[in-house]
Amino acid sequence: VKGYEQNQIFDVSGHRDNFLERFYLLRECFKKNDMECQTSDMYMPEDISILIFHDIMNSLDVILTVIKANPLVQLVYLPNEPSHVIPFHDSTILAKLPIDLMLTWNDHIANKHPHILKCNLGQPVIEKNKIPIKPFGKKKFICSIFAYKPSKAPGTLFNERVDAIDFFHRQPHGIDLYGIGWGASNFSFIPLSYKGPCKNKKEVQKDYKFSIAYENVET
Repeated sequence: VKGYEQNQIFDVSGHRDNFLERFYLLRECFKKNDMECQTSDMYMPEDISILIFHDIMNSLDVILTVIKANPLVQLVYLPNEPSHVIPFHDSTILAKLPIDLMLTWNDHIANKHPHILKCNLGQPVIEKNKIPIKPFGKKKFICSIFAYKPSKAPGTLFNERVDAIDFFHRQPHGIDLYGIGWGASNFSFIPLSYKGPCKNKKEVQKDYKFSIAYENVET
């Protein structure tokens, strides 16, 4: 993935909220099994025996280069975003991809084909001793952190998220909304709650008693 070459994708501190921890742990698992795992730019294409990727559109040039150099390479795909974020991840399309192994949270296709297995991608581990401490009584009431990504795709929960903001903004205590893209929103109540982008979710959420979090889609 562009921006994470030279093994930067394994640097847990390289992205907000320890987002890259899953890749670090994957690499550690390979090490325990005497297998080497590095970003593709660290190898000659013909020397790659297994290629793991999670963003096929932004990795297509690498994938084709590796396949051309080594037609026997094993392809493992982790489509972590739903189709309303990446339309290419429509279940019908994913099921027809010439992939050796696919690991997905999507119940519509998981275990429906021999090479597509159910796998809930891990989220960063929250260590109790690293949770910021603030007296509960001094915290604000409630917040929510999500980006403005409207969609009409089946199963999307974007509208439920917006309905929650609408409900709580009308309550006496209100609600604080964080995330990118909300400048494009035409919901009249959003400016009353919107506090801007969020660099670190943990640092924001420590100031609130409650936080609303929805999955992207029903599954």
